[in-house]
Amino acid sequence: MQNIIKSENSSKKCNDIIALTSIVDRLPFPAYKKGFFIRSSILVPLLGLALGPFCFFNAQAAAISVSSDSTDPADKHIYIGQYDLTTNLWGIRGAGSNWYADIFTHSISHVDGAGYKWSGFAGNQTNVKAYVSLRYGASNKQNIASVTGLPYLFENNDKNVDVLWSFESSGEDGTGNIVGKYNHTLDVFFNATNSTKVSEIRGEVMIITDSSQDAQMAGWGVKDIQPFIISGEIWDVWQATQTSHGHSWHVTQFRKRLNSRYFNHNLKDFFFAAAARRPDIFMRHYYVMMVEAGTEIKNGSGRVYYTKYRVSITRNRRHVPASNRPDLSH
Repeated sequence: MQNIIKSENSSKKCNDIIALTSIVDRLPFPAYKKGFFIRSSILVPLLGLALGPFCFFNAQAAAISVSSDSTDPADKHIYIGQYDLTTNLWGIRGAGSNWYADIFTHSISHVDGAGYKWSGFAGNQTNVKAYVSLRYGASNKQNIASVTGLPYLFENNDKNVDVLWSFESSGEDGTGNIVGKYNHTLDVFFNATNSTKVSEIRGEVMIITDSSQDAQMAGWGVKDIQPFIISGEIWDVWQATQTSHGHSWHVTQFRKRLNSRYFNHNLKDFFFAAAARRPDIFMRHYYVMMVEAGTEIKNGSGRVYYTKYRVSITRNRRHVPASNRPDLSH
């Protein structure tokens, strides 16, 4: 694990050295974000010895960064409260030798400012290599169902699943734009039981808010004639089949026509639309397992950090107007 330390309210000497060192290393998110960060695998001991206990102990409260690369292609996790930030590697083993995915956070209590970066140009250019994401719910091994409300029985779709997701992106080095082919996506699984086994998946709702130009208007499978419209936004709907580990399930995919890096909706509206179009798939005795938000990466490089990500699940027999939904901005 590669750790990153953050220096705030420290001595000028400590700040100067940290700031100088951070020029050499790549920042975990754009430089205009508050604070300087340096990798601590070597520098923490050196700074501790050179600058005394103040800087050393200040480093202990620092944020962390974890990487997966071709020499260590295993999923990595950072747990932030009830959220699980994970590299979520799909077909990364087929991506070639020159790739990596790195996740980072500067707090273990809230996700604002957490994010990830990646780089990989080799291998198959059409398959998803990784879906680096923040998970909320059953797929988080530290999930507390009484706190998150997940998983829950779908029943009559009588729970509000309010999601606020806003993020910013750049090139992998913190400047410019993402390069390559990608989708920024919300993902929700519907399982036959409240087990997280792949074999229990029966349906999936994907909500794609933003895509690279070469992926913007394309889905896979069959496109519905009628789009889905909510709050004046137009979403094209695709019906497809996904297979993993020999098990297949149905996917209803909503693709926003106008790219946006801000999403603030009750997912219940999307679930209504999915169930109305495929009542044979999204059934009342299935379980809604989790809500995750991240980037499906096919190739290229980039950096994303979350300005906000909030999921709130409440039961209400009637539809809750947007003005009466929980305030997720804090």
